[in-house]
Amino acid sequence: MDINQYISASDLKKRGWRSGLIKKLMPLADDFLPNPYYPNAAPMKMYLLDRVAMIESSDEFAEMMKCSERQGQCLLQCFTKKRDALVGLAGNIDIPDFKISEGDLFRKAALEFEMRSILKLPENSSILIEHKKIAIDILLKLQEPVLWVLDDFYQHQGIREARKILRRRILAKIIATFSTLKEESLSRAIEENGDV
Repeated sequence: MDINQYISASDLKKRGWRSGLIKKLMPLADDFLPNPYYPNAAPMKMYLLDRVAMIESSDEFAEMMKCSERQGQCLLQCFTKKRDALVGLAGNIDIPDFKISEGDLFRKAALEFEMRSILKLPENSSILIEHKKIAIDILLKLQEPVLWVLDDFYQHQGIREARKILRRRILAKIIATFSTLKEESLSRAIEENGDV
């Protein structure tokens, strides 16, 4: 087998073919090669370049490519609509007010800190900063039910973006409610999302 006379399925896709077109127009491969990346995987299907060129020059292929492009555009529009709807949902979910006073919050944080005191404090950290970090954890835990709203959409396009938006909104609510946690909340937002 002269490898230069053949093309793989992934090379066909680089030329604009879609999986459905390959199955329909070239259901049988002309030859097979062992998979160079995964020795135990199925062999790679190889197609003769002459046969590929003949199919690509046909009117039937041109018509199928147009149809395939339209389907691809329709799928992209559908994904975009779903993603936009999900992101919109994340932007409109009501985030309830915190029903905890700042004093109670810091008392809980101090208790939690005492429970964790077996662990060492990170260098360049103070007890107050650790209390604030624990307070943010407590507040985020209180708002978890808000994040659960998105659980039904875990396989949808845009779920990561929607979760980021909602998490960012919760951190903004923390800052608005507890101004003493602003600095740590902003650093948490940067740590989680890479932005504010």
